[in-house]
Amino acid sequence: MKFGFYSPYLDTFGGGERYMLTLASHLSKSHIVDIFWDDPLIKGPLSKFLKIDLSQTRFIDNIFNKNSINKSFATFGYNLIFVLSDGSVPLTLAAKNVLHFQVPFKFSKIDLRTRLKLRRYKWIIANSHFTKSFIDKSYGVTSKVIYPPVDVRSITRGDKEKLILSVGRFSPKQLHPKKQEVLIEVFKEIYKKAPDWKLVLIGQAKKEDFKLKN
Repeated sequence: MKFGFYSPYLDTFGGGERYMLTLASHLSKSHIVDIFWDDPLIKGPLSKFLKIDLSQTRFIDNIFNKNSINKSFATFGYNLIFVLSDGSVPLTLAAKNVLHFQVPFKFSKIDLRTRLKLRRYKWIIANSHFTKSFIDKSYGVTSKVIYPPVDVRSITRGDKEKLILSVGRFSPKQLHPKKQEVLIEVFKEIYKKAPDWKLVLIGQAKKEDFKLKN
């Protein structure tokens, strides 16, 4: 069988990409799996950073950057295409389609064109019930919740600490920044009353997001 995977944020190396590529890696063991991205050189760094075996996948031209006619024609030969949504609903003519939401997008109304494209998706899935509560209302659908994959075998249990942990990329230029600055400001107030607590922020950052201070 032939599967296709698309994320408009593939170069962010984020949680949504890990969610999507974990499935892509698994399917590539016995099927043809294409990743739609124009720069194939991203394959090595992406695989290394996310610790996912992508050796059996193919990185091909991003058909989702093409016009609607060419894009629709190119998707026709796939048994299934998995799309990580940025809020939009791409048109695909694959036999079956999956639309995945990592973000609780909130819209008061979607247009008729979007509603028609949604009919092409057999499954709409969300990463949590919180995300689902927004997606179902915004798009008028009934999504399914499938939690992100976690390698539980590599986790060792430790002692509980008075620690607040936030995991998310440091990327203020992205569409969905993680608002670490808000967490810091709130923690300043918490610390006044609970000085034995710690706030730890973990995440990656691209070179262009670094700001040097003199």
